[in-house]
Parts: sequence; structure tokens; C-alpha cells
Amino acid sequence: MQKILKEAFQQKVESDTLILSKAVKIIRNDIFNYQCGFKFSGSLPSRCQQDSLPANLKYLVSMLLNGPNITDQDPVECQSALTIAQMILFNCKKRPSGTTNNRHNLKFEPPWPLYLGMKIHTQTRSKKLVMVMNDLGLCVSYAGILEIETQFVSMQKRLALCVPPSCVMDSLLLVPLITWITIHPAQQQKMHFMAPP
Repeated sequence: MQKILKEAFQQKVESDTLILSKAVKIIRNDIFNYQCGFKFSGSLPSRCQQDSLPANLKYLVSMLLNGPNITDQDPVECQSALTIAQMILFNCKKRPSGTTNNRHNLKFEPPWPLYLGMKIHTQTRSKKLVMVMNDLGLCVSYAGILEIETQFVSMQKRLALCVPPSCVMDSLLLVPLITWITIHPAQQQKMHFMAPP
């Protein structure tokens, strides 16, 4: 009797593993073939989080967090599912790599890790903290943040605004360039980003 139970349990485990393996293949295929994605262009549009993720990845994470009913969800719970799904997308690699470098493909840099890295950098100006968070797979690299800041300063110069380099990043996400928002109020409508409290 014990042998029969052990074999039945083993078959159940193998069956569950096969189902999970099929789900993983479907989700990974969706991730690597997803065309919309997110390309940072100076602001975070209101639906940038939702639009940066393949639907099946959003549904899977939502079902893991909230159960199989995906229609009745609290907006806060939806935000947590979006954040986790973006972290999965951000850290997903096509093939296992032997390097310790965590430079992510720009195609797979959704809004949340970008927002978090920029938020940490503008609040603390700490290269080390950003690098630790990047090593943990939580935000973009320090080099990526500097690249975005450089692009932002360049964009400001093209708009013929005088922006001191130490005050990079305002309306995009965070702090100082209040003058930029004041001068460009039309940009304010593009910048609705639901960040966790």
C-alpha cells in the first residue's frame, strides 16, 4: 500500500511539474516576442506600466497574488501585480549567462525599475545604493541612470532651457526641475505614474 501511495504521489508531482513547465514556456515565449514594450522618452505616460507587459505575464502574476478571479481586483493589488510582473520582465534572460554583469536589454527595462533607480539616485545621490539595488535585480544600473540624465540634459538644451546638470530629473519623476514643469505645463498630463506609497 505504501508503494502505491508513493507512486501516486510521484505521478502527481510529475504531472504538476509538466503543467508548470508548459506555463513557463508560454509566458517566456510571450515575454521574448512582445512587441510593445516600453521605451523611456522623457516621461512616464499614465498607462506605461500596463503597456510595458505582455498580458499573460500580468494575468499570471495577478492570479498568483489574488487567486484565479482576475476581474474583481483592488487598484492597490493591481499595482503590486504590475510591479512584480515588471521585476520578472526586467530580470528575465533568454539564455542563462555566465557573467555577473546585470546589464539588462533595453527592450526589457519596464517603467518600475527605471523609476526606482531614478528615485533612489535623485533622493540619495548614492552610486553605491543604486548599484546594490541593481545587483539585487530591483532597478536599472547606475550607468543606465547616468545615460538617462545625460539624455534629459541634452533634451533640455534642445528646448533652449538653461538647466544646471546637478538638477536633472524633475517632472520625469522626482525632484528639482520645477521650473521645467512651470514652463511646460502641457507635459504635466503625460506624467501620471502610480507609484506605491
